[in-house]
Amino acid sequence: MKRNGRIEGVAAIILSMMFTVVAAPAQSQTQRDKLNLSGEWKHIESGSVCQFEHEQNSIVGKFTTVAETLATGYGFAAGDVCFKGTLSELRAEGQTEVHFPVSVKDTCPANWRSMTPAELTVSADGKRMEGKWLGKELAEPACTETQIGWIAQTYERVKEIKGVCGPDVTKQLTSVMQTLAKEFDAATPAKRRDACNRLVRGNAGYGNWDIVQLALDGQVVIKKQYPDMCAVPGKEKPDQTKGLNSCDRSVEVDGGCHYAGAVNYVSYGLMFRMCTYADWKFMAVQLQGLVGSIDYYKGPVETPVAILLNFLRRVNVRGHNVMEEVFGYNLPPPKGKSDNFPQAVEWAVAGYKGWPGREAYTYLYGPGACQTCDMSPFVKELNLHVPAPPEQQPHCVSCGKPWKERLTVKWVGLGIFDVD
Repeated sequence: MKRNGRIEGVAAIILSMMFTVVAAPAQSQTQRDKLNLSGEWKHIESGSVCQFEHEQNSIVGKFTTVAETLATGYGFAAGDVCFKGTLSELRAEGQTEVHFPVSVKDTCPANWRSMTPAELTVSADGKRMEGKWLGKELAEPACTETQIGWIAQTYERVKEIKGVCGPDVTKQLTSVMQTLAKEFDAATPAKRRDACNRLVRGNAGYGNWDIVQLALDGQVVIKKQYPDMCAVPGKEKPDQTKGLNSCDRSVEVDGGCHYAGAVNYVSYGLMFRMCTYADWKFMAVQLQGLVGSIDYYKGPVETPVAILLNFLRRVNVRGHNVMEEVFGYNLPPPKGKSDNFPQAVEWAVAGYKGWPGREAYTYLYGPGACQTCDMSPFVKELNLHVPAPPEQQPHCVSCGKPWKERLTVKWVGLGIFDVD
């Protein structure tokens, strides 16, 4: 619009802004960690919709739907920048893209569109952003810009971007537990002892056991099964595209989404428990030994067993290492705590206590000859308290697809088995 020979930048109704978010004093650190502005936001003043991408402290918003007045009067289009800036708690400071009327595009081509300072403050629940942008007007024919003051603006969240979990592996994981129990029961005592010894050599038997497709080196299989449908990283959390929170490294089990590398430990738990009936070293430590071995391998080394192992590996008597003399092997130094240590322990304990329940097992090894599930005291004990591991990836929605490949379970000393 014109005023005294000037064209007012009303179109600057914030079509593209760069801003930084600063937190309100009352917001806790936990709340700030969960805040993510990724998703669709409606610009209330204009009715346009912008898609925001939020990575760590960077925010970029682009138009997906442009209100007719902005499109025809000021030349905005889908893909134009709505926002672009840096995040710092709940306050956003940066820039907004402004357009002057299309009627001056030919007269002032270099000044027709430009950036202007903008500010936004995010509500505590992360569903609303209120702020302002610095309005401008354009003087003809010199095409010079003049600031005219701050103009209020508001955004309301339309839709968040959630990641998608990997395929449902419950059926195959249950088969893994059945197969391990059956194969262990059928093995000779010497073969059982050999397999059990390998569980504790090195760090928690590293390299001697795994569900290959769930272990770190095999997780690429998760993504390949349903490209762009399952195991898709989202942006609900700043760190969701990497490490423990990444949906593209997850699988669904019993309706919950879990980090695949942690689910892998359910087999280790069952292996360890069966070994309590085959080797005195395991019988002596049982569940405490299971948790302690994982603590030594990837934890803070705070459990009694892990502390003892860390001590014994360094003790020498008359030139002989105590670990080597008593157990026949020594251990490398602890590696330090991994991000998925708590989840790995939870899944291992679940396997030790009988996940997924009595119906999963056809055979289990116990004292004496082969026994069925219903008759074995071992199985009955396991099923007293069968845990349901907590959902670790609530920000990953289910893709609703089954795992469509076999799982390969490896236990050096016992064998390598493909299960459906």
